[in-house]
Amino acid sequence: MARETLIWHYLKKWAEERPDKEALIFGEKRVTFRQFYDTTVRTAKLLLSLGVKKGDRIFTLSAARDEWLYHYMAAGMVGAIWYGLNPRYTADEFLYQVKDAGPTVGFVVRWYDFVQRDYKDDMAAVKEANPGLKHLVVIGDPWEGTLSWEQEVKKDRPELDEELKKRMAEVDADDPTLIIYTSGTTGKPKGALLSHRNIIAAIEVEAKHFMVDHEPGEGKFLLHFPINHVAGAVEIAYACIYSGVPMVLMDKFDAGATLAAIAEEKITVLGQVPAMFLLEFKLPDFDTYDLSSIKNYVWAGAAAPEGMVKRLAATGATLITGYGQTENAGFITYSKPGDSVDDLVKTVGRCAPAFEIKIMDNNGKEAPKGEVGEIWMKGDLVMKGYWNNPSATAETVVAGGWLRSGDLATIDERGYITIVGRTKEMFKSGGYNVYPREIEAVIERHPNVAFVTIVPIPDETWQEVGKAFIMPVPGTEVKEEELRELCKKHLANYKVPKEFEVRPFLPLLPTGKINRLALVAEEKKKREDKA
Repeated sequence: MARETLIWHYLKKWAEERPDKEALIFGEKRVTFRQFYDTTVRTAKLLLSLGVKKGDRIFTLSAARDEWLYHYMAAGMVGAIWYGLNPRYTADEFLYQVKDAGPTVGFVVRWYDFVQRDYKDDMAAVKEANPGLKHLVVIGDPWEGTLSWEQEVKKDRPELDEELKKRMAEVDADDPTLIIYTSGTTGKPKGALLSHRNIIAAIEVEAKHFMVDHEPGEGKFLLHFPINHVAGAVEIAYACIYSGVPMVLMDKFDAGATLAAIAEEKITVLGQVPAMFLLEFKLPDFDTYDLSSIKNYVWAGAAAPEGMVKRLAATGATLITGYGQTENAGFITYSKPGDSVDDLVKTVGRCAPAFEIKIMDNNGKEAPKGEVGEIWMKGDLVMKGYWNNPSATAETVVAGGWLRSGDLATIDERGYITIVGRTKEMFKSGGYNVYPREIEAVIERHPNVAFVTIVPIPDETWQEVGKAFIMPVPGTEVKEEELRELCKKHLANYKVPKEFEVRPFLPLLPTGKINRLALVAEEKKKREDKA
């Protein structure tokens, strides 16, 4: 397949070559590639009519439904930069990201049942606080001073055809087109700025791995991630646009609804975080769903428990895991078909040949094989930098174009990488470095452990020690003594958590990862209250 240079080029390509093939499926809506492209063009002309200039930012407040994809692709056509806002955000989070990005146009879904929330007041407050936000286009019932998406998108605006053609010709592959705000687990979110080149470089490699065993043009993905997350905006949505295959969109994750959609739509590639698989497994009627269409199961974002991997392996489907970040537009490492359960549980595979990874020690030198160091990565997928944050960019993208990941890992003789933890999560106990991920991997060996995270707590003798928060598999029991003995068997004494707390639920981020920062804050407050 000839390589296109801008993200919307692939959409245009499939609109011409596969015009009647389904591209987007959301509820009762079924949109072909020709319809997808035509609606995107009308959206691009709408942006021009609203005065959007090259480099302007626009946002969509929405979950994973079809409208945001027209906005995303249209922004790329006119040289604007798109980003998503999560419907679960608080008013303060909306205000922060709008003030930081400085958008001129916002698209807003008026109401969401799953959060029982009307966004009129939130967005009115955002617009009042940000004079540069000149227009709000509402999906649903507009309010005074806003435009109706349903009405505006019907307009063809032929008088803007030449202006659109001119603007499209001005866009370059290295122009930024997407901002994804990081989760902010170590502070205020930073906006990773991704160009057309970054996204295409990541996805042309990813597609070969995700679509293994698929014939060209075949396959179907399910998308139930937030649109403001790299998994939603790049790894799944853009993978489908790049490959010319349909995506089934769901505006929230629901375990039963997900399984029903797989069975009904014959999904062939299912990408999730481990938490999603585990929630599906615990459904009492899990075995009644026909999941035989799935050729490839994909997970990332957190380590997978051995029991989960074995259960997926038993289906006979290809299992794929890997590693990456928002800052590198998704995956950079991949497992390979046929990798052992042990490798799938303990490692994230190897760096794709198109890119580079090295493990660096604290002295700025490459660490020997098997020794812990920070993952540095390089290639066309590395972000342009953080939006409006040159100091953070300078700390992260260093000389030679290397991206410092902040993740700690080891690499073996085969090139397989094992994640140990985050540099900012590491703590010292009695002078020794302790990496939470190493401890979590041991505790996850217990068959009744669904999730675990380790956080540091103060200690009079050792300064800091580890505390383990554990969520058991529903319907099972986990005993502290068993976990302590398991840790003692596999870890040096200073790594063994001094406290264990078993809870029926742990706080999760919208992406399905454990909200470690919430637990750290909770522990801090608990100790402050005691003092």
